[in-house]
Amino acid sequence: MWFCATHVKNDYGEYILKLILRDIRKEYNGACILHGLSYTFESGKVYGISGGSGSGKTTLLRCIAREYDYTGTDTVIEAGKSFFKTDVFEYALLDKEIVMPRMITPRQYIKQCIKEHKGSIFGCSLEEYAELFGLPADKLDVVMKRFTGEELQIIQMIAVSIIKPAVVLMDEIIGYFVIPQLFFEALSESIVIIAEDDAEKMETYCDEILYLENGSFSSGVK
Repeated sequence: MWFCATHVKNDYGEYILKLILRDIRKEYNGACILHGLSYTFESGKVYGISGGSGSGKTTLLRCIAREYDYTGTDTVIEAGKSFFKTDVFEYALLDKEIVMPRMITPRQYIKQCIKEHKGSIFGCSLEEYAELFGLPADKLDVVMKRFTGEELQIIQMIAVSIIKPAVVLMDEIIGYFVIPQLFFEALSESIVIIAEDDAEKMETYCDEILYLENGSFSSGVK
């Protein structure tokens, strides 16, 4: 098994980020979920991973985010260029299980994310930026325990779009609300991977959609 994240030059001499999966394997109780899966993802694209329930979509995303261990040899992370950090903070996983502090406000949470990850907003205020995502500016100072699950997802997306992790993973959340195009525009230099059961849900957002079947990728549908 080999897992590498590195910056390389494209045909125009620009550095792009590549996430390279090689022979990724994962088993549960003797059942093979990911069977020698290999693929290369590039920044500047939004990828979709489609497959039926139990096909291994969530498992794959959590392996990429290094929340799950794999079978096989040790995982190898290579930085390539010195300006690219490969640590856990370079991966953002957004899913239905929202893990956020609830006793602070969105403004406090976002400012904390900006401070820790050196993110920034260009060209507008935080209030204006939140409004572009559909979050009223007056809610920035409301304690988050009062928010709905959809509102918390929006706050997470605002924070992720500001700190711009190298790899952004989204697990079965796009069926619940419309994701602003601004989110993807802000992550144009990141690798974005969306996993959903239904490929049609992802067609609006994705440049390329892959089927996960029998533990490996089959031909793309877009």
